[in-house]
Amino acid sequence: MDEIIRDIDSIGTTTIQVSDVPSLSMVILEILGWTNTAYMENHLGLEPSLLSKFVKMRGSAPKHIVRKTADRVRSYLRSQDQITAPTRNSEIQASTPNTITVTSVRQFRGEVWVPVPHRSQMQQKIGAISTILNSIIEQVNFANRPEAEQALTAIEKAQLVAVLETALAVLRAPLVEKALLKKTADILGEGAKRTVEKSVQDNLGVLMSMAQKRLVEFILSVFT
Repeated sequence: MDEIIRDIDSIGTTTIQVSDVPSLSMVILEILGWTNTAYMENHLGLEPSLLSKFVKMRGSAPKHIVRKTADRVRSYLRSQDQITAPTRNSEIQASTPNTITVTSVRQFRGEVWVPVPHRSQMQQKIGAISTILNSIIEQVNFANRPEAEQALTAIEKAQLVAVLETALAVLRAPLVEKALLKKTADILGEGAKRTVEKSVQDNLGVLMSMAQKRLVEFILSVFT
């Protein structure tokens, strides 16, 4: 959290787009248990309308309010003893291999298809992951930097968007497919690494890294 607060302090504008501090949104989502509704009954002492912006990674707020939010989150985290990590069990193979076509990239041979549990927590995880993937697509599509200052080439951006849009469609379906989600996580990891290597588009890199982590967690929770 200290690094997040330093990033906020370094922003030179009086108003901050919450998408410019994705790490803060991800910490808040972690605290709220990956729910898009829990902010109505949160323990952070924040206005629901403000917290909703961070949960959805959309909107703006005055810099001093964002800073205050980060301070409250840091205080909350310090009051907790620890965060329990999800436990990985042995992998269970399921059924129905198929082929998924990702436009302009390649075809993926379906590895394992399983129905998505209808538990509210699982649906909330899907909603949170979808929010991050949509935010990445928006940042990739509307990046207005010179090409030399972008982490991905035009072809790589088109491929990334195609894969993410396909992953979003799969996440909304009654059945989810393991191979595509694993490949999506791998591509996000590669993209995040590229931003570090080129030292450009740090916020995009943070989002891709976080999306990769959450997708891996989701895969483990559904396919184990």
